[in-house]
Amino acid sequence: MNASSKITTFLMFSGQAEEAIRSYAASPVSQQFAWVQDRYGVNWQLNLPKKEN
Repeated sequence: MNASSKITTFLMFSGQAEEAIRSYAASPVSQQFAWVQDRYGVNWQLNLPKKEN
């Protein structure tokens, strides 16, 4: 489990996933993205950027 998956799982505890974490192979900027709402109703958009070569 990578860091972005751990953060997403933590924020979803008693919350919900608006957009589950997934990979974006075709995206020029994002390796993974997730959108979650935590138990307090705060929305989080998490982006794992692609590594620069």
